Amino acid sequence: MARLLLSSFVLLSLAFSIAADKGLRLKSYSKDEVKGSYEHNPQGLGVNFDVRKGVMKIEKTTGERIVHYQDIGPYMFLYQVLDQAFIG
Repeated sequence: MARLLLSSFVLLSLAFSIAADKGLRLKSYSKDEVKGSYEHNPQGLGVNFDVRKGVMKIEKTTGERIVHYQDIGPYMFLYQVLDQAFIG
């Protein structure tokens, strides 16, 4: 359930970013990894993202982590939003 929610969030975010055509930059794009940034304006409002199998990170351009998801075992995952985290 959490994986589906996270995947949907990332795909929707990317879809809106591409549609908005504001400043999407892909540093790496393959079937194994999508890594890049989306800059909304020159003052630094934007995010960096790194999505690969079992791991997703979204950070502010300042480096502050917004979302972190990681598989940590066959039936476990770590999910962190800002400073709140839980293991499921």
